[in-house]
Amino acid sequence: MSSSKSPSPRRLALQVIETTLRGDELQAALNACLTSRPVSDPDRHLVTQLAYGYFRYKLRLEHILGSFLTRNQDSLPRQVTTAICLGIYEICFLDRVPEYATVHWYVQQIKKGFSSKLGGLANAVLRRVCREKNELIGREFYARDNPDWSTFLGRYYACPAWMVGLCLQAFSAEHAEAVLASSLAPPPVGLRFNPWVPGWSELYSRLAAQESVIACTSRGLAQRSVADREIRGHEKQGLITRQSLAAQIALDQEHPRGWSRPVWDACAGRGLKTGHLLESGCTGLWASDVHTHKVAACRRELARLHLPEIPLCAADAAKPPWGRRPQTILLDVPCSGLGVLSRRPDIKAKRAPRDLDNLIRLQTRLLTSCLTVLPRGGRLVYISCTINPEENDGLIRTVLEQNPGLGRMISMHPPNPATPFGEYFFSASIAV
Repeated sequence: MSSSKSPSPRRLALQVIETTLRGDELQAALNACLTSRPVSDPDRHLVTQLAYGYFRYKLRLEHILGSFLTRNQDSLPRQVTTAICLGIYEICFLDRVPEYATVHWYVQQIKKGFSSKLGGLANAVLRRVCREKNELIGREFYARDNPDWSTFLGRYYACPAWMVGLCLQAFSAEHAEAVLASSLAPPPVGLRFNPWVPGWSELYSRLAAQESVIACTSRGLAQRSVADREIRGHEKQGLITRQSLAAQIALDQEHPRGWSRPVWDACAGRGLKTGHLLESGCTGLWASDVHTHKVAACRRELARLHLPEIPLCAADAAKPPWGRRPQTILLDVPCSGLGVLSRRPDIKAKRAPRDLDNLIRLQTRLLTSCLTVLPRGGRLVYISCTINPEENDGLIRTVLEQNPGLGRMISMHPPNPATPFGEYFFSASIAV
């Protein structure tokens, strides 16, 4: 697509989508795009809405496009398919811009970037979408050829068939559909309040009283929307952290205040759970991650929150790098992310079944090694953000069965399909 000195939100969204399809994480691609040039708050919101909406609905949008084409969809250049699908999304789900303006913009971009013939095809498809919009929003369109239930769910909820099958295996039919439906909606905004910074309690009380709040804990809340500019100011002060309330609860329900010290956060990432533990008064904490850039981000995060310095380094979670054993290990494992599709919808477009095999091998290695590291009487806390039993309780049971005497599971909190947060976490504690 052509560019200009002041790109429109649609063009920026297409750039973010293309970067994500090439391998970047959606949020990272979005952040890079929005910080590389001045963008107004309304345009930031629209770019975000378009990019996330595209990935939430990608498979449904492609099904609509394929239904309206007389040629093989794969014969179209990928950027043309993406642009038409984004136009379909805008017409069906956004009311900010008149439909005729949406059609005109995408048609002109395709004509300029590719050809008049492809622009004409886009014009025909998008005008038909305008005429049949009400049908495309409803369920009947996706069942016109009497598909089986799993195929219908995949089309309507824009999920690959293998993800739908896994969901149906993990939950009842009703709960599986609710989980799939959650992948189409933005999750509530989660905020965590920092007791190390004066004024946190007053801020918490004020924000928790807002009508948009759907749930609270002692130091966290989830709400449908926030005033982004105000929140950014509080973040800079270290008063709050954006963290899913579901993720906060997953950690808190394993009662970290009672963990024996020292505690090793073995997959610290960018420090969300590390900061959570320190804010909760967890002393004797070490943290590491295999990726040096994440360790650097974790260090910046702890400094932003005005938290004490802790032993922090780049290291494989298979062995503690400090020369002595921890008493407790937090293992927030790399996983398929199938429990947080609402927050990371690009997973639906990029994850494949073969990825699960590789992840399960990695999780098995990390869990086995960490259990071996712990002394008798130690504890391992295992957390994931996936609904896949083979990465959760199934994996733990397999490891413990194959290694008699290595440990025993003393608590387990499976993903809750009835959660109001649209995100699904697993946690368990294993005693050594």
